[in-house]
Formats: sequence, C-alpha cells, structure tokens
Amino acid sequence: MKLLPLQLLPTAVSNSKQVPSDFTKLSSWVADNIKDYNQRKADASKGIPPICLATAEDSVTVITVARHSFADFQTITGAIHSITVDNKQRIIIWINGGEYWEKITINSSKPFITFYGDPGDMPKIVFNGTAAQYGTVYSAIVAVESDYFMAANVAFVNAAPMPELNRTGAQGVA
Repeated sequence: MKLLPLQLLPTAVSNSKQVPSDFTKLSSWVADNIKDYNQRKADASKGIPPICLATAEDSVTVITVARHSFADFQTITGAIHSITVDNKQRIIIWINGGEYWEKITINSSKPFITFYGDPGDMPKIVFNGTAAQYGTVYSAIVAVESDYFMAANVAFVNAAPMPELNRTGAQGVA
C-alpha cells in the first residue's frame, strides 16, 4: 500500500467551453480560450480573482463526513452527490479521520468543492483499481473534472498491488 500525501493550491482555472466537434471551428476556439486565459492571467497578476470565484467564496457551506459517528454523510461520494449541479458557492466537505474505501469522481458540473480533512486525524481515501480493470485514466482513486477544486489534510492511497515488471495493465493511478 502506498501513501501519497497531497497538497493542492488553487493554481489553475479552466474555462468550461467545450472543444468543438467541427474541426474548422477549432482555431477560433483556441484563440478565444487563449484570450480568456491571458485576461485571467492579467487579472490574477493584479490580485483580482475571477468574479465567479469571488462570489463562490462569499457563501460557504460545510458538509461533514464521518465513517462511524454522527455527520451529514458516511461517505465522501454521498456528500458529493448531495451538491447541486452547477453549484455557485464554495462547498467544504469536512472529512473526519479514518479510511474511506471509495472511487470518487467529481464531474465538471460540480465546481467549488474542497476536501478538508481533520488536521488531527488525517483521513485516507483508498482504492485498489488497476489499469487492467478500469483503464489507466479511470483507475484513479479521485478524478476531478470540475473547476476550483481544492484539497487539504487528505491522503490519497493507492492500494493496488505493486505491478510486476513488464506486466501490462497492472498500474493504478492515485
């Protein structure tokens, strides 16, 4: 079992504009996204957060998760499912200590989520999926597709067995 400590800082913002399926529109899509990126970069250098982020941080909701005690949810997945689609406020999922055997996906429709683990008893999110079972990309313990995700005081533990040399599909992604 490998223990992977994780410290994330909010360093990137993506624009939710979908990649066009029409190849002839791709150049225009890239140009628009570069323009948006350059504007966000200029604003960030002046200390100006994106409006949606500033608005989300003004209204914070805390959801609690605990395996064996009173809390809003007993699983992290349950807490994520309770968040409304296209949420506009920061949601802090306070995770009490313990091991949470879950495979978690936060899709793009659920922005502004924070995993905050109990600093005195850091929780571990554990999973043992391998590329042979799920494919490399989908073997991740936690997959985040949403904007403005953060995590603190949480360990992501890859419990997949150590792959044998030259064995295809044995790797797992934390």
